[in-house]
Amino acid sequence: MMYFAEYNIHDVKSDFESTQNMECPALYGIGKTQILFYVESMILFARNALDVAATVYSKLIFNKRTDSYNEFSKRVISSNNSLLTELKSYLENHSGNTLSAFRLLCGTEKGRALRDIIVHQSNIKLAYLEYKENSEKERLFLILKDTEPVDFNCFITTFLEEVEELFSKTNNCLKATVENSLK
Repeated sequence: MMYFAEYNIHDVKSDFESTQNMECPALYGIGKTQILFYVESMILFARNALDVAATVYSKLIFNKRTDSYNEFSKRVISSNNSLLTELKSYLENHSGNTLSAFRLLCGTEKGRALRDIIVHQSNIKLAYLEYKENSEKERLFLILKDTEPVDFNCFITTFLEEVEELFSKTNNCLKATVENSLK
């Protein structure tokens, strides 16, 4: 569903931009609503997929039930299991990056993760901004929480790649744990 939302992001953005004078696009109405809807859906589907997977990961790695990837990641970070070293390092390295998928989806400090903010407050903003200084050309930017604007297309691509990487790293640890338990 995350990829279905991503497909629709590009589709509705393309439709919207085809109706605009791209020298001075005006983000408004149903076009803006649809783009925001699919961006928020993509983020929520990513978090839901991680939460569902966390149940399996947690049971097989820690022999405990966890319904949240956030809780699972906290267990990984506090674990001394050598099989989790790579995942632990990955999570710790990505917890400080303001725009990393892990930080946006799970949160690593006090306060709400982006996923929680979307659910409770819808705090994503879109704006067409100049992308080169002293140029009149504009591009769509995403503004999350209190961050600097980030190129919309770059955010979507990077976010999806990082979610895939998060699953890949976790799957590798799960595989190592299962293989180790079968020895």
